[in-house]
Amino acid sequence: MELLQLTIQRLTSGGSGLAHYGGETVFVPFAAPGDEMTAQVTRRRKGIVEAERVTLHRPGAHRRTPPCPLFGTCGGCQTQHLEPAFVHEQKREWVVDGFRRIAHLEVEGMCAPLFTPPGEEGGYRRRAAFKARITSRGAVVGFYAPRSRTIVDLPACPALVPPLERLIAPLRALLESLQGAYEEVMEIEAASDDEGRTALLFHLPGTPSRRDRDRLSAFAVEQGLAQTWLRLGEAEKWSPLRLEVELSDQVAGQRLAFRPGEFVQAHAEQNRRLVDLVLAYAWGETAEGGGIPPGASGRAWDLFCGIGNFTLPLARLFHRVIGVEGNLRSVERARRNASANGVENVRIRQENLFSQEAVASLDWSPGEVVVLDPPREGAEAVCARLADHPAGRVVYVSCDPATLARDAARLIAGGWRLDRLQPVEMFPWTRHVEAVARFVR
Repeated sequence: MELLQLTIQRLTSGGSGLAHYGGETVFVPFAAPGDEMTAQVTRRRKGIVEAERVTLHRPGAHRRTPPCPLFGTCGGCQTQHLEPAFVHEQKREWVVDGFRRIAHLEVEGMCAPLFTPPGEEGGYRRRAAFKARITSRGAVVGFYAPRSRTIVDLPACPALVPPLERLIAPLRALLESLQGAYEEVMEIEAASDDEGRTALLFHLPGTPSRRDRDRLSAFAVEQGLAQTWLRLGEAEKWSPLRLEVELSDQVAGQRLAFRPGEFVQAHAEQNRRLVDLVLAYAWGETAEGGGIPPGASGRAWDLFCGIGNFTLPLARLFHRVIGVEGNLRSVERARRNASANGVENVRIRQENLFSQEAVASLDWSPGEVVVLDPPREGAEAVCARLADHPAGRVVYVSCDPATLARDAARLIAGGWRLDRLQPVEMFPWTRHVEAVARFVR
């Protein structure tokens, strides 16, 4: 056992504390700047050391008691041990630092303070993917431990919205009542909407018997679930077990329907505020009043549009909106959402936006607005085309500061200028940070 005496110097964008020891850089999870500790080395490679705290001798100034007793054991959260105001400052700094290191662009003076949610820190997460396993001692339901495939059995989870938190104990009892030999890890995707309706999608590693299917269906009735689905193996086909009513959220005056397993932001209230922010950036300065942004042609693009989270609200500002998405299930959902809301000036296309060939088919004009909301991989192919075939304005919504900075560098090299940068707190108690950047020419 190799022990190190450390003083944590700062917090990294991965949520770990950073220290230096004997010419090496040491990363310690769940640490706070100023912590004085003894840590045990768990891994060493080319001057980088990973370690775990053994003893905390003196806590840093920003440390607090975590709200959840399983913090540090469960891998769902990374920053509960830190004062919220300090975390907010750090998340803004992670966005600024990404631009500094990767895009070689200083944005300190431009980057706004973190856009934080009103109200309580916890009880916000309305989407979760529970890991579960049936063991000889009973069923375990929870999330993986940090850097592990061990499931931490949860009695409760204060990060979840109450309708999802209340399902944890009944799910455990349900799994213990099944007869099948489900020895592998299964996943249960859970979602809740703004009216408190809940739905589940069971990913089972084996084919359930008729009795087990009946038990899953009965559970849905007992718990008053809006929907329950079954998905076997890697198959894309979902089998409905109960379809009472669809989940839906109010977003910018429209209702967007969704199922568990379809992407929606985890924080519903912050998502509504995010949509308002994107509309304002797409418009120019304010999204109030309707009409067409100055200098725009009246057409906007929503790339990586998902189920229409930005697409449908944009249709209130522009004469025509084209949503582009690679996932067929999301494309179909976005089309249904447009139809259900009576939105007729939207067209949804399926394209692989990571393919340069597919992106080359996108034919925006110099006066148009392009909204991007890619996954963590970013939008490298799209930004390369935007650099060579410019639009009028780009609004980039990012869930990863590193790929945002990388793509921003490509846009800037192509003649774009960053003129707005707003970090957004979408994932309290975690290391994750959203950011919205606007580029103009």
